[in-house]
Amino acid sequence: SAHDADAVSPEVALPDARAEVTKEPSAPACGQVCRPTCADVLEAVRSLYDDELRPSDRLLHKRVLQQCATRCGQHGHCTVSISELRRLCEECEQLKVEEGVAGHQWSVAVRGRPEHFVDVSNPQDVYPLTLWQDLEA
Repeated sequence: SAHDADAVSPEVALPDARAEVTKEPSAPACGQVCRPTCADVLEAVRSLYDDELRPSDRLLHKRVLQQCATRCGQHGHCTVSISELRRLCEECEQLKVEEGVAGHQWSVAVRGRPEHFVDVSNPQDVYPLTLWQDLEA
């Protein structure tokens, strides 16, 4: 079934996260399962930083799957569990896994990069009313 196809097989090993991150992954064969690499995770984390969103467990999972699916294209199926993603993050030297930050089970920080994240759960609007009025015009 379609649900079974989304299940992650525990015997499938993730690629070595310490592999060179500049290496371009090859396109998968038809029907092959694509696995995210350390490079995929770093790209996803950096894109979340650029969007000023904390790379929390679930948000990072979603972004990694989106980017991996783009790489896999129509020929493959991208899959990774939250626990596999965490293990991959822990193996990436550029990343630091942090427990229980901002109400999440875990999140990821880029070593040496300042954190400037929007608090999406804060109901207070920090932008002036004129900004919203200008956008509506």
